[in-house]
Amino acid sequence: MRKIGVYCRVSTEEQAKNKEGSITSQIQRLKMKIEEKNRYSSEKWGKLVDIYKDEACSGKNTNRPEYQRMLIDVKRKRIDTTLILP
Repeated sequence: MRKIGVYCRVSTEEQAKNKEGSITSQIQRLKMKIEEKNRYSSEKWGKLVDIYKDEACSGKNTNRPEYQRMLIDVKRKRIDTTLILP
């Protein structure tokens, strides 16, 4: 079974302050994707281990705190699958 990390990011302060906004929506959509995969798989497809979210961070900068934490978790094998939205 996969150990899944979900990564979400918004690039502006305005998006980050919107409680119903993009980060919340991204997390919900990715959780639904995991549930769907588990529902249609003969074995459990994967388990959500952690959610990584960077608010008001440019995608051009890879030195984002949660992104770096996620990379560390991959190296430590805490997670082996990462889901993001395009």
